[in-house]
Amino acid sequence: MANTFELKEGNYTLGRGYWINHWEIEKNSPTHTHDFVELVYTFHGNGVHVVNGKEIPVRKGDLIFLNYNCTHSIKPAGKLRYADIMFKLDYIDQGLKNTGNAFSLLETKNFGEFESMINTNSCVIHFRNHERIRFEELIEWTLNEQEKEETGSNFMTRSILNLILILVFRKMKFRMNDVFPINQDLLDYINEHCGESITLKDIAKNSFYTQSHLCVQFKEYTGMNFTKYLMDCRIKKAKKLLGDTDRSIEDILNDCGFSNRTRFFKLFREKTGLTPLKYRMTSKGNGELK
Repeated sequence: MANTFELKEGNYTLGRGYWINHWEIEKNSPTHTHDFVELVYTFHGNGVHVVNGKEIPVRKGDLIFLNYNCTHSIKPAGKLRYADIMFKLDYIDQGLKNTGNAFSLLETKNFGEFESMINTNSCVIHFRNHERIRFEELIEWTLNEQEKEETGSNFMTRSILNLILILVFRKMKFRMNDVFPINQDLLDYINEHCGESITLKDIAKNSFYTQSHLCVQFKEYTGMNFTKYLMDCRIKKAKKLLGDTDRSIEDILNDCGFSNRTRFFKLFREKTGLTPLKYRMTSKGNGELK
C-alpha cells in the first residue's frame, strides 16, 4: 500500500545508510535537494521530474537516477505511484565512502565516459516486461523486510538493495554500449503514444543526440523515416479501432493524431486499399455496421 505525504521545500538528509519508501501523489512536490543518491521508480502513472531545472518525463517502468545535491521536484499527471530508493555510497561499499559522486561507481573501462553523458547529473532507464516484474518484486521484498525488522532483516535488505543496484547498472551499461540511440523502448513508446503530438525534435531534446543524428539512426534502425513510422503506427491504431469499436470515424481519426480529415482518408486508402468505412464493414465480416 502506497503512502501519501506532503513534501516540504528544502534540503533533505538521510539519517541512516539507506531507506526505501513507496509513495502516491497527485500534486506537484516542491523543489528540494538531498545529501544522498536517489533512485525513483515509477510503478504507475505518468509525470515529469524536474532535475536542476530540466524537465524529464517518466512513465510506468521508468527509473530515474539522481546524484548528490540535485535540485529536484515532481509534477504528476494525475495519480503517480512510485518508489524512492535512497542511499549513501558508504553504506553500499566502504571503499566508496570518499568518492562523493554516485557515478564513480561506474568508473571502469566500460563506464569511463558515463558521467560526461549524463545531462544534469541524472539518467533515466526503462524496465520492460519480465525485467519490470522482477525489479518491482525486489522493491516490494525490500519494503517488507524493512518493515518487519526481524532477525537478519538488515542484512537481507542490504543484499536485496545490492541486487537492485546491479540490475540498474546493467541497464546503464547496456544503454551506453548500444550502438543505436533508437531502440525498442523508444518504438514501444511511439506505438503507445502515436495519437499524441510526437516529433523527432522533442525526442532529441530529451536525449544526448542531435535531431539530424537521430533522423539518420532512426531510418537505419527501422528502415523508414520517423514521419512514415509514426503515420504507420497511427493507421494501425485506426484499423484496430475501426474493427473493434463502433466509435465514429471522426472520433477515431482525432484519437489517432490526425487533425486533417482529408489526409487521414488518403493515407488510410494508401495503406489498406479501402476507405475507413469499407474497412470497418469488411472487418465486421458481414458487410454491415453494428
